[in-house]
Amino acid sequence: MSLRDADSYNRVMPTETLRADKSFRVSRATSPTVTVTFKKGTEVAFRDDGRTVSSGTVADDTTLDPMVGSGRLGIKFKGDTVVAFRDDGSVASGTLAGDTTLDTVVGTGRRSFEFPRGTAVTFRDDGSVSSGTLDRDATLDIMVGSGRLNVGFRMGTVVTFREDGSVSSGTLADDTTLDTVVGTGRRGIRFKGKTVATFRDDGAVSSGTLSDDATLTTHLGGTRTHFTAGTQLRFAQDGSVET
Repeated sequence: MSLRDADSYNRVMPTETLRADKSFRVSRATSPTVTVTFKKGTEVAFRDDGRTVSSGTVADDTTLDPMVGSGRLGIKFKGDTVVAFRDDGSVASGTLAGDTTLDTVVGTGRRSFEFPRGTAVTFRDDGSVSSGTLDRDATLDIMVGSGRLNVGFRMGTVVTFREDGSVSSGTLADDTTLDTVVGTGRRGIRFKGKTVATFRDDGAVSSGTLSDDATLTTHLGGTRTHFTAGTQLRFAQDGSVET
């Protein structure tokens, strides 16, 4: 993750390139004070107060809290990688120093996964994970709510989670037949393994890459069009191809 990407959590603010390892406060508030040491030769980005840091490269492996407020969820982040901070000093994103089991469900629910060391992870305010890299192939739910629709995702790739822990996007482990129709209708299409698919809340595919040639209906005009294997497509809610 680049410093520029990490600082997308904040407005563009002054920066400083450090001539030596240096500690800065990463929380706006002075109580509690959260201070972190950043690495020589790297750039830190300041907030509009000009004193507290919103993102920078930590000098060493550092245990920090990704949970806003009084709760604590100590996680060790890898040295020589960029960490982005919220105004209270909690971590918005960072790279894990070790294999770490984290929750993907907002609030009291638990749907935990182990994320491998070296993984760049983004966090919600409550400390749950909104995206991270799988440490192994995993079968995960892509449907919001009590229903379940499980799909296999590939190890070593990034998965994005909704607030209930269901998956909104990820890289398919294998060629997989999935539904592009919202609701009870079915319009199954085979999608290519090792490519990214995105999903609507009901589990229908909103985008993906074809594993085989297919003749599909387009959204505008309702015409039947031939698409070759390997074509990336986006789908309307009625299952037709958006053009």
